[in-house]
Amino acid sequence: MVSLETKESTSLTFKRIGPDHFEDFQWLFQECFGVRIGIDKIRNKYDTEEFGMSYIGYFAFDGDKPAAHYAVLPVPMTIKGKDVIAVQSADTMTHSDYRGRGLFIKLAKMTYELAAKEGAKLVFGWPNKNSYPGFKNKLNWLELGLMKKYIFPVATLPLSEVFWKVKLLKSFYYQSILGAAKKRQGTFPSDIKVDVNGIPRSQSYLKYKANLGSVCLDIGRYGKAWVGFDTRMKVGDLSCEKKDLLQTIKHLKRLAGRWGFRQVVFIVSPGSAWDKQLSEYFKAVDDLPLMYYPFDKDYVLESLNLTGGDYDTF
Repeated sequence: MVSLETKESTSLTFKRIGPDHFEDFQWLFQECFGVRIGIDKIRNKYDTEEFGMSYIGYFAFDGDKPAAHYAVLPVPMTIKGKDVIAVQSADTMTHSDYRGRGLFIKLAKMTYELAAKEGAKLVFGWPNKNSYPGFKNKLNWLELGLMKKYIFPVATLPLSEVFWKVKLLKSFYYQSILGAAKKRQGTFPSDIKVDVNGIPRSQSYLKYKANLGSVCLDIGRYGKAWVGFDTRMKVGDLSCEKKDLLQTIKHLKRLAGRWGFRQVVFIVSPGSAWDKQLSEYFKAVDDLPLMYYPFDKDYVLESLNLTGGDYDTF
């Protein structure tokens, strides 16, 4: 059990997140976004002890009522040839009754202080248009360009889009897809060299991600594909020879069509090895900005090579 550090501030109390706060997280998420998340999913997401630290973040409480929350997720990363721990900016939410009080910035600064104290070297993430000004102007995050999204259209019935809109059918459909995918499950190679600065595809990292719903597919002689699903088949990473890239994508499109997905999507860092290979054949569209903040000057970067598989929503 993680001890809870408490700090008082005017009418609110600030507490470090811990296992006792899953129901608070669930309630606040539903209040802010209208979506109910299962306790098991929250537990799996924040169970990062195997990476060296866990429960890095804070809640703001008004009495017993959760007012705001900010947390980061520790991940293993190789930076400039060194194996370190970085943290990914994850869930940010403030109840409508408490907005305009600077809670996001306050909780973020407290969280970064805690992460640095426990040994993390930097924080990174992909702010959306609503949170971008805060990260850029008030938290001094640095930009590394826009992620590149490669979209491969698939001719099929849009079953995933239909079932996504029906709550009861959605769960059944995605469990069926996961079941079908797991019949093709393979082991993603763990000895692939990290592209300059990035997250190694270790078996512990992929196991953590699998608990959130991703699968490593064996695609025969072409290699392996790490994928996740929403209304699309999302590629987290590939293990294939350059000469087999087009056949690999073709194979994934065939599977996507069989499972009712009209798109296969692969999001990669700008200028990364995957971006260079894919851009030889396909045109990308710009996605979210890749940003980070170093906790000390030794971790100022020129690039950070990640994929959509590294998003906390994958």
